[in-house]
Amino acid sequence: MVHAPNDQTPGERLMMKWKIIDTGVNSAQENMDIDRKLLEEVGGNQQPILHQYDWEGLCATYGYFAKPSNLLNLEGVKRHGLKLGKRPTGGGVIFHVTDLAFSVLIPCSHPRFSLNTLDNYAFINEAVIQAIKKFSGDQLEPKLYNNESMEQRQIGEHFCMAKPTQYDVMVNGCKIGGAAQRRTKQGFLHQGSISLAMPPLPLLNDVLRSESNIFNAMQDVSYTLLCGDVSPKELKEARQEMRFHLAEILQSI
Repeated sequence: MVHAPNDQTPGERLMMKWKIIDTGVNSAQENMDIDRKLLEEVGGNQQPILHQYDWEGLCATYGYFAKPSNLLNLEGVKRHGLKLGKRPTGGGVIFHVTDLAFSVLIPCSHPRFSLNTLDNYAFINEAVIQAIKKFSGDQLEPKLYNNESMEQRQIGEHFCMAKPTQYDVMVNGCKIGGAAQRRTKQGFLHQGSISLAMPPLPLLNDVLRSESNIFNAMQDVSYTLLCGDVSPKELKEARQEMRFHLAEILQSI
């Protein structure tokens, strides 16, 4: 686990106390707008923030510069009632149907804020690793991914769970946790996703463009915490447990 320096001042130790915000169930765009607002205000905070939230129906988000019409079959999106939201961070499409999504905001005054983006990814994803280990009863050994090849970048370039990128969270060589970040002078926003189960096959078949081969890439590259057919109750309980472990780990670092 990443620990804070031992020579912190009393003020720095105080800043390690996390503020946890749960904004409940909202639409895809509303959740993204809340994160954007929190990022705008992060410079005025003396505490890092863990933002927890849920989704209204079937949702997916896409990066600030992405174009959904180039990545998704919008007719299939409409048929399934999949609601889309534009993230204030970059990256491609993330399906928020069977994942745990969370956001972390770190003010620039925090001792672990870095101008090196990869350091910021490592800081948060080390906490994700510890939370996954607790969830699995230490049966899983997640690691940070540090070997992004050109072939892997090309396969699923615009879909988060179809490609690993540097400092994603991996289990047995497959991706279980990804994220996108945006840094300003006031701090940074980390929007994370932990894969609990695969999204339903009918949904993916209908909303992914037929020529993209993204579904095969997701099957090959993704690792899920839950196996087999997962009920809504199991998914809800897994989200609750992972939220608890993640908050507990973040509060300790």
